[in-house]
Amino acid sequence: MNATLNTQVAKDLKEKSIVVSREFNAPVKDAWRAYTESKLLDQWWGPAPWRAETKSMNFKVGGFWLYAMVGPENQKHWGRMNYVAINPLKSFEMEDLFCDENGKLSADLPVSKG
Repeated sequence: MNATLNTQVAKDLKEKSIVVSREFNAPVKDAWRAYTESKLLDQWWGPAPWRAETKSMNFKVGGFWLYAMVGPENQKHWGRMNYVAINPLKSFEMEDLFCDENGKLSADLPVSKG
């Protein structure tokens, strides 16, 4: 295991691609739970002083996580992650998009895939 646990960022601006990777000093099952259970995601997702607040989550292919990013003055910006593929305890693919509080896609804002 990497002793420094560095975050790595690979950018390909021509292809409009950014890949962020990080190694964690934790059992795989614990890291997996941190990404796949809403109560844990709400504890760490987003940049401080913002926080995540889950409205609903169904972690399965075809399911999604509907959440709000809540600001320091309680303002909310909604997001949705659609789960496209899941390889348990190894990886998952998703689409991350902006939406309203009901999960309806915002056509004016981009969708990212990961």
